[in-house]
Amino acid sequence: MNNFKNEIICNEMMQSFNFTYDDNDFDTNLPIVSQTRLKKVQIVKNASFEYKSVLNDLDSLEEHQFEEVIKIVMKDSNSLEFFIHNDKNELKAHFTLEFNNKYPFEAPKMCYLGPRYDFITNIQLTFDFKKFGQGEWTIRESITTIIQEVINKVFTKTFVCEKLEWTENEDVVISFLKELNCFMNTSYFEEYTTKHKAGLGTGYGKSSDSSQAFHIEEQEGKKKEMFKQSLQICTDNKDLSAMIYSLDVAQLLYHYLEKASYLFVNNYKEFLSPWVHFIKDEQLTKMFQQKTNFGEFNNQFETGPNIIVDEDQTEQFIKTHYNSKEAESTSLNNNKLLRRIMIEIMDIDHLSRSDSNIRFAWSPEKFLFLKFIVGSENEPYYGGFFEFHAYFPKNYPASPPQVHLVTTASNTVRFNPNLYDNGKVCLSLLGTWSGEQWNPAINCMLHVIQAISVMILTDQPVQNEPAYSSDNYFDSDDKTQTPELLMVKRYKYSIKYYTLKYGLLNQLQDESSIFHPVYHHLFQEKRSKILESAQKFLDSSKSPEFNDIANAKTFQENKELIFDDYPSRFLTIMEKIQQI
Repeated sequence: MNNFKNEIICNEMMQSFNFTYDDNDFDTNLPIVSQTRLKKVQIVKNASFEYKSVLNDLDSLEEHQFEEVIKIVMKDSNSLEFFIHNDKNELKAHFTLEFNNKYPFEAPKMCYLGPRYDFITNIQLTFDFKKFGQGEWTIRESITTIIQEVINKVFTKTFVCEKLEWTENEDVVISFLKELNCFMNTSYFEEYTTKHKAGLGTGYGKSSDSSQAFHIEEQEGKKKEMFKQSLQICTDNKDLSAMIYSLDVAQLLYHYLEKASYLFVNNYKEFLSPWVHFIKDEQLTKMFQQKTNFGEFNNQFETGPNIIVDEDQTEQFIKTHYNSKEAESTSLNNNKLLRRIMIEIMDIDHLSRSDSNIRFAWSPEKFLFLKFIVGSENEPYYGGFFEFHAYFPKNYPASPPQVHLVTTASNTVRFNPNLYDNGKVCLSLLGTWSGEQWNPAINCMLHVIQAISVMILTDQPVQNEPAYSSDNYFDSDDKTQTPELLMVKRYKYSIKYYTLKYGLLNQLQDESSIFHPVYHHLFQEKRSKILESAQKFLDSSKSPEFNDIANAKTFQENKELIFDDYPSRFLTIMEKIQQI
């Protein structure tokens, strides 16, 4: 009985067995049901092609044989064009690969040209072909593995037409997937993001072109319409609806909401909410509710690093605020404005949990008033804590907030070309500097804080002065001590001294400040690194080269003549800090 079963199984296996051979195969006694001839790759060469590593790959490829007909054309000095046909002479794939001199350590850039298959296959070949993303490419990959990957994706597919052309509806869905960073590991995504540089709309740029603000608002309107249209399209089309699951859009949208600001999610709430309900993912729903429900606002801050001022402290908080006079004439019965500012406070709190250089104090009772401190990892500002007071005008966000620096040693010290000794903060977002102006459609207090942190408290503070923004005034490792470079270095030594004296020591000694416990906590966290940083400045100030720096041309010199005896003055400040 067992032998009979084995014979049946053996016969079935033999009938389903396919044997492949090429022209050099000898006769065989094995039963053959179907047979395919292996074919060598055809390569049309071009003498202008210049990358030897690619040419070596092609030499190896000429020895390789495929069941498909593969033709490769050297288009120019750095790109190849690929045509893959099946044994019926039907075009299965047409694409180009563009190389650079980093190949094979870096993936080539792929451009898929056709044929058009189902939506998911087209997405995989055009955008989501992650073999070409930096995340998965390895030195073991080659042109051979690229070809095989393409063949594997199209082998069983039936093309719709010979050229890849997206329908209008598919374009909308692709825009939706782009917005969710679906193609992050692809060369297409890298190309897409470089055209949309970070900083647009945040005031980091220097353009004062009013049309740019209009363009941003127009793009925001298109984005909202895209969310709406893409959902309707996916609801009406079964093939596109299947994309939701095959591309794991639930996870993509979850991470999108997780990374998005509270303000963004709430501004887009009516467009994001239908998507969340359509996908019906528990984790996604929870994230959306977390970003849009502020019923338990105070609970968010119980274990956080910031200060939510209670009723007993509010009077003192306002009394010591730079804009305290505004409190007398300010009506706070505006729930819409309260919610807007509360959302922004949530975003600042979220940033501060990952950035110890930012802390704030805020009173829900007097919600138009905010105090915040900004530190920096950059020299010469490292170790200092700079306190700012902000006031939201009654028509906010139609008008930008008012921001004032109070760490000025009683209006005697100027820490930066953009930070005046009277507390004025020069920033285009605030309307106090030329450049990209406040746009109520997209800007918020978080952008102001980030601009102060990123654009003002830099390691090249002199560069913030337009007259000294050239490379001549850029502090580099160049040993050539030009008069310009000596001036830059002198300014850095000056700022470092005042940072330690007024941005650190005075802050630690001021027990009346609401941030007093915060200052001590942050100082203890960074104590060793702060003292190490200070020691480097002290040691270098004792070197013979320092004389040239001390005697260099001055730049925005503060009133205290610290360079008369810089090392001893600096040491005195350090010793006082060490005693805390």
